[in-house]
Amino acid sequence: MNRKISDYSEIIRVYNTDGRSQAYAYIRKQYAVKNPYGIINRIKQSGIFNYDEETDRFLEPSNSGTDSIFIGLNELCQSGRNLEINCLS
Repeated sequence: MNRKISDYSEIIRVYNTDGRSQAYAYIRKQYAVKNPYGIINRIKQSGIFNYDEETDRFLEPSNSGTDSIFIGLNELCQSGRNLEINCLS
């Protein structure tokens, strides 16, 4: 059975809000999987979602490592570019 990232996101939401047992029950009910531990383990090993063992929670994926194609006003104001933008200090 091939699962999508959006499916993983919903499983993680249930895991983080309702706990591990409820996530296992959700996986059993929604996907008819007998061993939901394998799904959780696959999500942990995927590298897409980070898992914090201390808090027993999945962390939201961050986009901090990717470059944005948009530039913010703060960056424009700090860059020293000669633009007609009134920067708030």
